[in-house]
Amino acid sequence: MTRKRHEVLPAQVSREEFVDDFRRFLSEVFQDVIDEVSGRLNAALEQKIEAIKSDLKTVRPSKGNERLVKADPEYGEQSEAVLLKVTQQLEEVDELAANTREMARQRYT
Repeated sequence: MTRKRHEVLPAQVSREEFVDDFRRFLSEVFQDVIDEVSGRLNAALEQKIEAIKSDLKTVRPSKGNERLVKADPEYGEQSEAVLLKVTQQLEEVDELAANTREMARQRYT
């Protein structure tokens, strides 16, 4: 009985259908992981961007209200620099995710 199982298993595993199904399964799982991680990173970076934008609105001079910028102009400059860095990181994450998806497509299809 055990010998027969050992003979049947390699035959089933080596079938082209099995190999194609397994590749498709791996590709789908990989894509799900990439999508989840990308979504989490995007959400975290978007939150950071919104927080920085909110800080900038508070610090930037508004019509007739330039006191905040005069009180701490360095904070405004730092916030703008951080906003730029976070925006660049978000773009890099999007590029990396696109590259990873393309690599997965090439590898598993």
